[in-house]
Amino acid sequence: MDTQTWSAELEDIFVNQRPRLCCVAARVLGNADQADDVVQDAYLKISEATTLFEVKQPISYVSRVVRNLLRVTLSRGDRD
Repeated sequence: MDTQTWSAELEDIFVNQRPRLCCVAARVLGNADQADDVVQDAYLKISEATTLFEVKQPISYVSRVVRNLLRVTLSRGDRD
């Protein structure tokens, strides 16, 4: 998959999955604004990093990145 195709697919995934991802993140963090920040950070990290390899299950991959960022946020005590 070329970079342009992946970028379009990633954008489509985030447009469609963002409400679900934000809802899950908000439940974990207890803060909707912070959850939105985590989901946005995930989008940025994925858009920068995945040009180097092919993602076979992109929705699962996006969910995993959000989950990992939630863990980092919680371990740092960044909760409000």
